[in-house]
Amino acid sequence: MWNGAVTGGNVLGSLLTGLLVQYYVPVYGQVGALEHALLIILILAFISGALWVAVPGPPKRSRVPLFG
Repeated sequence: MWNGAVTGGNVLGSLLTGLLVQYYVPVYGQVGALEHALLIILILAFISGALWVAVPGPPKRSRVPLFG
């Protein structure tokens, strides 16, 4: 599970960066477009890191009496 998520994230991150660069080349030029795309990816990484605290933890196990 973890390996698939990391591999998928690496593929999608590279794809998204390339698509953003292609979109921003007419506006910023080649170097500016790459810098702008990487800045957007950095912001998305910080947002996903901040949202990590919203993931609920596993339920706490309580002791169940065997007799009674």
